[in-house]
Amino acid sequence: MKIELMGKIDGKFSFEEACLAAVGTSFREVPVKVISYEFLIENKIMSRRPKDILDIQELEKRKNLNRG
Repeated sequence: MKIELMGKIDGKFSFEEACLAAVGTSFREVPVKVISYEFLIENKIMSRRPKDILDIQELEKRKNLNRG
């Protein structure tokens, strides 16, 4: 499993907004909050890094697979 910590928010929203929209889950039985899918995608779009564009494509593929 890969865990990434975000040092800054590149989207049209503030860290506080992202935190309020965070999704509660658990990791190894420890409660954690993670950025929502929508905020993650927006942040990756706004970062304009080639790697983030590839990440978005992969996330969208996985999201579509989970729907089917």
